[in-house]
Amino acid sequence: MAEFEPLIGVDEAAALLGVTRWLVADLARRAAIPAHKIGRYWRFRKSELHRWPHGGQGETAEAALSKGQLN
Repeated sequence: MAEFEPLIGVDEAAALLGVTRWLVADLARRAAIPAHKIGRYWRFRKSELHRWPHGGQGETAEAALSKGQLN
């Protein structure tokens, strides 16, 4: 049986990625990061953010952000 992973909000996702909450919300709206819309709120799984981007091929989200790969 799969273990339950709680969802985190925009503020916690921003802290995890080291960016502003506004950037996280914008990336979620553009489907540039793995996100789940529940009502009017964006929610995230830490495991998905750690594997993002490049489908979990080794580079972390923090490395991609620091290289400016989101523009």
